Amino acid sequence: MKKLTLLFIILLATQFNNAQNLFDRIPHNAEFAIQFNLDKMDKIYSHKKVLKNDMWKKLAEDMDMKSLTGMGIDLAKPFMFSVDLTDSCSYFSVHAHVANEKMFYEFLARQSKNMDMIKDYKGSGYTLIKSGRSDQAILGKGTVSFIFADLNRQYRRENLEYLMEVYYEEIRDYEYEYQQRDAIEGLMAIERTLGLLKNNPKPFSKTDCFKLFDKTNEVTFWMNKLYSQLAKTIDDREFRQFSNVFSTFEGYQAADFSMDKGALNMEMKMNFEKDIQDDILEITQGRTLKKDFLKYIPKDRMAIYFMSINPKAYYNWIKKSMVHSFGGNMISDASLNDMVEIIETLIDEDAISKLVSGDVLMSFNGIESRITEYKSSRYNEDFEMEDVIRKEETEYAEFTIVIGLNNYKFFEKIQNIMKRENLLSEKDGYLMIPPNRDLKSGMGIHMNEERMILSTDFDMLANLKEGKFYEGHNLDVNSNFYVDARIQTFFNQLAEESNRYSEYTFYDFMRSTFDRLVIMSNPNDKQLSASGKLEMIDKKQNVYITFMNAINNLYVKNELKRNENRYQFYSDRINKLIKKYEALSADKKSMKGDEVVKAAKEALKSKEAKGEPYMLKEIIWGLEEIIDGKDYEPEYYHHDGDHNGHREEIKEE
Repeated sequence: MKKLTLLFIILLATQFNNAQNLFDRIPHNAEFAIQFNLDKMDKIYSHKKVLKNDMWKKLAEDMDMKSLTGMGIDLAKPFMFSVDLTDSCSYFSVHAHVANEKMFYEFLARQSKNMDMIKDYKGSGYTLIKSGRSDQAILGKGTVSFIFADLNRQYRRENLEYLMEVYYEEIRDYEYEYQQRDAIEGLMAIERTLGLLKNNPKPFSKTDCFKLFDKTNEVTFWMNKLYSQLAKTIDDREFRQFSNVFSTFEGYQAADFSMDKGALNMEMKMNFEKDIQDDILEITQGRTLKKDFLKYIPKDRMAIYFMSINPKAYYNWIKKSMVHSFGGNMISDASLNDMVEIIETLIDEDAISKLVSGDVLMSFNGIESRITEYKSSRYNEDFEMEDVIRKEETEYAEFTIVIGLNNYKFFEKIQNIMKRENLLSEKDGYLMIPPNRDLKSGMGIHMNEERMILSTDFDMLANLKEGKFYEGHNLDVNSNFYVDARIQTFFNQLAEESNRYSEYTFYDFMRSTFDRLVIMSNPNDKQLSASGKLEMIDKKQNVYITFMNAINNLYVKNELKRNENRYQFYSDRINKLIKKYEALSADKKSMKGDEVVKAAKEALKSKEAKGEPYMLKEIIWGLEEIIDGKDYEPEYYHHDGDHNGHREEIKEE
């Protein structure tokens, strides 16, 4: 907990002017890199104000930190987080700039009773700070790197004997295998990080991924060719079976976030392997949304998904994806290529493009309720299966899907087959898939020369025979992809539907804070890119301020209250046990018991016990053992009335 708390404080304290220096500490092939530009965030909501919140105030008290400057961190330079996956080990690193190394070390020393500092570690010129088997930081030359590692299980099993031999001096005192693993992980993380600090010939700042966003706003996230590396490092057979499927989307992407008043803005850029990139651009370029599709959905819908693609190009991409996805896993490449050619003969790209236009709209309008009748089955008195008509009030999702058609007659033939086989019925000018046990609302179908409509908006379908549509929508979007979700409306309905709803839940935060989410593609960009906006209800508020206040409110209302309840529960139990001990006859009491009772009374008065009531459990166990007359010599916190406690073993004199 101390380690996580420390990282939170450093994250809060560190502010950026220039992120390139710390990018030199991140390897070229790292899968993730995240930058928190707190210099800009601090102008929105200063860290001085944040530290006055109850949650951060308590963290500062826990760490005996009176001010951020007392940490020794350089408050005007970058903070970076990165993940680097290798065949042997997964590395997680946090990098920051340090203004005063002595002050920073003293700050760390206050957080641990077993802090160790090794200057000029192995002649590197850097200082190694250790606080545990695998928890360490490397300090020097104006930077600090917190490094954590997770050794691959298979690699550890296959190489443990070798690793034990190489690192014998460092791990000879560790007795158990899991302790040896921790020691090896720590040493591997140290050596890798030292190598990057001394000489990183290919830093992350030189990658094509970084170039997607070399100028950034408050928060920026880079993902660099993730899937192939995950397939190598994740020790999971099921995941490895699908690794080639994921590699179809191999590439890199970046997202940059800015926080204006009333909205969280996002810009996202993607780049795939060249052949995949060219195929995807061919799918999307020159396409725009068919805005007359909007007449089939209401203005107050909860969510809409709108897309326009080139079906011929999409089909060609799917065929190539099959080769990437399954080649070498199940069948040989030669057989797979033959199968692709067979599919091409049966369904070629021209046939696909002649069937559908590539325009699709999907909307979710909300939850509706209606009386439905559907056919089910049951056993009669003679234990024979018979059909039965059930009638009940059904809640169902009201949705509409509109698909652009290029070959109406083809789909009309399918429709006629379904009508002749009683799979469809006529109703109010449209066709109806009758309600059944799996789809109790049923679903309506309407087709014309240009489009097919699948919907549970039955009023809309009934009005189509009279040429009535919803009012026009003013959607000023020149794009081929568009998503619009009404968050407040959606979470309001969830709150109404949920019996476990509480005013302090995530639902309440979302529905009282955010209005809508909009994402759309940027078709004029020469690469794949999109923009998004998460709009707030209060247009004068900032999402960062709101988010920080929300975290604090949840902490105060949930965590603090929960600890109060726990403390009350455990303290009541301890007081009952103390009374039970004091009621024992003199010959059943002992000096050990008297000391435990005395320590229990002191613990109940301490701030630490009230903040972390779980520590009272061991005192309860000790009292129970003493009362039962068992030989109990526990280690537990002895409190002297202030915030800090120390370990003390109670023994009879």
